[in-house]
Amino acid sequence: STFEMSKPVQSIGKFFSHAWCTPGWLKTVALMYYENVFPATVAAFATTIGLTVLEFAGAGVPMPLVGPSYLVDGTNIHPIRIDFSFVPPCLVFVLVLLLGHEIPGLAQ
Repeated sequence: STFEMSKPVQSIGKFFSHAWCTPGWLKTVALMYYENVFPATVAAFATTIGLTVLEFAGAGVPMPLVGPSYLVDGTNIHPIRIDFSFVPPCLVFVLVLLLGHEIPGLAQ
């Protein structure tokens, strides 16, 4: 049995209890969120700051425009610029959320 394969330890870093009725994929998602949401948020915020600094320095990463967009305010129509600059931070967030436990030095 698995009990015979266990060994005594001095301390436990983390202990996660679980219910057998919960699907395995949901447990995996919960653990990824629990372990990686803070680093993912920090990484996405740092990406946003970095892209903003590059943009203000004139060395911005060119992002394609979504297309002609307008803000309607009563009877006035204001053209606005919407680009894909939100995509890199979102991708960084998702990648760190899903793979943060694999990044050396990030695992707790």
